[in-house]
Amino acid sequence: MKKNLDISTLVTEHNSERTFSEVFLNLLACGAGIIHVRSHEIARTLTTLRAVSIMDTAKYFEWDCKAGTREYDIQNMPQLHVPGDGGINVLDGLKKVEDMFQAWITSMSDEDKERHYVFTFVNPQYQFENNPTTLQYFIEFCDRLPVSTVHIVLVTDDKPLSRTLNDYVVGVDFTLPGHSELMAKLNSVLQDVEDDGILDISDEDKIRIAITGAGMTGFEFELAVSRAIIETTNVFDDEGVQIGDGMVRATDIVDGVQKAKTGIVRRNDLLEIISSGDINEVGGMDLLKDWVQKRSRCYSSEFKQFGGQAPKGLVVVGVPGSGKSLLAKAVGGVLGIPIVRLDFSRVFNALVGSSEERMRTSLKMVEAMAPCVLFVDEIDKGLGGLGGSGDSGTSMRVFGTFLTWLADNEESVFTMVTANNVATLPPELLRRGRFDAIFSTTLPNEWEREDVLRIHLAKRGHDLDTFDMEEIAEFRKQTDTYVPAEIEAIVKDALVDAFSEDPDDPALTMAHLLAAAKVMVPLSKSHEIEIKKMVKWAQENAMPASLTVEEMGKLRGKVRTMNKQIDNVRQLTPRRRSRKPTKEDT
Repeated sequence: MKKNLDISTLVTEHNSERTFSEVFLNLLACGAGIIHVRSHEIARTLTTLRAVSIMDTAKYFEWDCKAGTREYDIQNMPQLHVPGDGGINVLDGLKKVEDMFQAWITSMSDEDKERHYVFTFVNPQYQFENNPTTLQYFIEFCDRLPVSTVHIVLVTDDKPLSRTLNDYVVGVDFTLPGHSELMAKLNSVLQDVEDDGILDISDEDKIRIAITGAGMTGFEFELAVSRAIIETTNVFDDEGVQIGDGMVRATDIVDGVQKAKTGIVRRNDLLEIISSGDINEVGGMDLLKDWVQKRSRCYSSEFKQFGGQAPKGLVVVGVPGSGKSLLAKAVGGVLGIPIVRLDFSRVFNALVGSSEERMRTSLKMVEAMAPCVLFVDEIDKGLGGLGGSGDSGTSMRVFGTFLTWLADNEESVFTMVTANNVATLPPELLRRGRFDAIFSTTLPNEWEREDVLRIHLAKRGHDLDTFDMEEIAEFRKQTDTYVPAEIEAIVKDALVDAFSEDPDDPALTMAHLLAAAKVMVPLSKSHEIEIKKMVKWAQENAMPASLTVEEMGKLRGKVRTMNKQIDNVRQLTPRRRSRKPTKEDT
């Protein structure tokens, strides 16, 4: 499918190291005594901390439970292993900070008074917990350090400290690498491959690979790219002969990175990467598809200069089986970006006190993967127990975290939420500002049912145009109030019946389709009251996803008339024989 979106417009200017350095220097300037840095990449965080501190002429020290305290300067800063003093108890490091503060107090030198002293503790939380001595140090440092240029930095995994320690720290995140940083790592890996002359990747391909790797750590991305290259160039048959031409192409690396990324996301039980779909495989919904197509270009820098804002997302409500989930996959195909599904039911099925943190971590991962589509399917099911008794308000806090993120998120994340029964949803979810539009997918009209039938026949190698117009009209009439999922089931059942009649020479006829439709009881009849309520709410409170029967009939009539006129012109116009140009023509 042809993409409407220029992939280069999705590249963000975010640079994790530069952004962190700016924030960190501002914290030093404003006198922050204790700074907590949360990171998925401890090693890269420490490298950045050393560089930004030393280049700012600060005295930099680092403690960990293996080497004790080490001092870094401009000479040893790039070294991987610098000997420490062996003080592996965190109290040894805290005492050094105390001595450093006392030295600053008694110093008479203006240079010492103005110079910053940065003391970094690497993963100290394991020795902090339930330790009254370290807590007392923090209580005193919280009051005394801000008046000095001595600063404590706590570098930990991307998890909060205990609630007691959190009262004394200023938190800052060291985010995952941005597109420019991933591009630099990609070029570093590809340099050897370019020298071997087996690389077939353009600059635009590199951009696509970097965008695919968004949300991965630098190490994970480099490993995924290297593995994809090795698996592409080292494929041999049983006799040891290389399969293929040995060239490394963008699709090979994109597939490898996507595969590795899927494995990483699976570690988070709330998120799942799903494959994109084709908007042409969605029957009907012309108004909704047109709405999405128009916004496919709204992530470009030109649109921002024009004063526009990138779309935040949409809500699609409607009866079950009307194609809402299929549409979400198609949106990812139109925008050309990955789709990440957030499972709300898993959030509320595991209320163990850390649900809010798990939700925040998941949303931060989604931001890191931007640009992407965040898909929340059947949110009314996941929020079924919202506000109920027995969870001490946890579900409301988790839901509040999601609502706040919807309003405040500034990354290129298109959020798409689907629901069946909107009556159970909190009204604050549907307010404008969190989503750009609310669309309704009610029961398809007769022309949409024909489109759905055509699509599902084509997916299985059959052509609707082989049937008579009268037969197609009879199918439209008999499937009144059927949803697309039920029409797909009719096609599947009809194929089974046709094949069982004559396996040697099977032939699908309209009789098979009509028979399969006749024995099926649609939801609109088996759950008539519930479906009518859904349809009524959607008609009164949401934008229609489809044209009306009259509008679609007029449109199809115009197309048929135009096609007939074209055929008539072709029949009346004599064919011209091709000839060589003469001098007069020239």
